[in-house]
Amino acid sequence: MTTTNGNTSTRSAAETRAGLNARRSELSASIRDLIKAQERIALEAAEGDVAAPQRLASNYAGVNGATNELRAIEAALRALDQRDHNESMRASLDCIESDRAKAHACVQAVRPAFDRVATALETLGREWAALQQAQEAARRMERAHRGQTHNDLATAGAASVFNSAASIDATPLVQGRLWLAVGHLDPNHEMVKATPAALDAQIGKALLTIDEGLRRREQYIRQQLADDPGQAA
Repeated sequence: MTTTNGNTSTRSAAETRAGLNARRSELSASIRDLIKAQERIALEAAEGDVAAPQRLASNYAGVNGATNELRAIEAALRALDQRDHNESMRASLDCIESDRAKAHACVQAVRPAFDRVATALETLGREWAALQQAQEAARRMERAHRGQTHNDLATAGAASVFNSAASIDATPLVQGRLWLAVGHLDPNHEMVKATPAALDAQIGKALLTIDEGLRRREQYIRQQLADDPGQAA
């Protein structure tokens, strides 16, 4: 977008780049045509055309002028690239603190999430013990009231259904629900010894790694800007 301040009109970086690239293409094509024409004019001069040397000199001047302008355009594009790079570096520098806050928040969210899971697992443990007690009571009742013989017509149906002391078992259902909820969990009895302090240590290490990475990023950006005179933030 072009902006106007008083008598000064300023084009955007995109507009400037597009204009420079378009002019560069025009000059490159012009230089190719002039150089190609040099061969014809040189031959005309050799064949005795008295006006050919003047045309050849004009051709050389045109090539030099176009070449000089092309060099100026290349320099302008390099300066524009450097300015865009510096602006990007400064924008990245401005984001360091917000990036730090976001990264810290993500890492620090792990502990309260773990605490909620730990509480849920403690509740699950109590409910699991209650379920096992209920299952065992149901098995005892089933055994106590099972028919005496399969041949007793009055009790044969019940005996055929409750013929096993382990006929009531909700464990497969619980395991299935656990799989659906959290996925596969590798059994490891050594994990029982782990404490929240180990998790806290991992979180602390992650925070230090983030801070060190951001410190290095800031150092690199400031060095990049310092290498371009007058551009350091």
